[in-house]
Amino acid sequence: MSEDTINEKLLLRDNIKFFFLNPKIIFKKLSKSFSYGIILLILILTKIINTIVSVSLPKNVIKKTIESQTRGIYPQSAEIVKKFIYIINQPSIQIFLSVAAVVVTIFSVSFIIFLILKASKCSLKYNKVVSIYCLASLPIAIHNIVQAVYMFISQKPIIHPNSAIHTTVAAVIYDSINIFSIWQYILLGIGICSVSKISKRKAIIITLICFIFFEGIAIGIGLTKVS
Repeated sequence: MSEDTINEKLLLRDNIKFFFLNPKIIFKKLSKSFSYGIILLILILTKIINTIVSVSLPKNVIKKTIESQTRGIYPQSAEIVKKFIYIINQPSIQIFLSVAAVVVTIFSVSFIIFLILKASKCSLKYNKVVSIYCLASLPIAIHNIVQAVYMFISQKPIIHPNSAIHTTVAAVIYDSINIFSIWQYILLGIGICSVSKISKRKAIIITLICFIFFEGIAIGIGLTKVS
């Protein structure tokens, strides 16, 4: 094994260790070389894995889930909704939608954060904001894997409130605010503070604004589907 290969393995191991124990170091490294391609690929691949496991569940489980989602609405409307769900539940369509959702979310949310930072007189280039948000979103990638493992073992689907016909207030809140999303915002704050060199106080305020804005929208959309 060459010395370069050993160094690459050590660097990867150190990056993983610092991500969990001292993410500020990773963001400082990121500030010198902004490349979000690999991280974005990780986010996409973990979402694809989650989607493949979800659509690979037994047909009777999927059918039961769809039945529960359409329960309580008019029969004719229910049949139309069922047909639509069956169509978009095809593996190829679901994978395409998952990839599109990740890409659109990363770049659109990064743009809004960029505007919030600009309004706060914090000068960061858009590509730097994308890099920060991608790295901060790695907990969501971990969440996707945890969900995939749960679905594979339990053979039960995870119904996201924003995609369900009927849901509950608790489900909506948990889907938006959980340990992984909180971890994501903590990393976002650390990233903004480390890369932009602004004060911790200002970084916390900006992060709270982002949290209230994005999670408020997500919860608001989810609550419209509470039965």
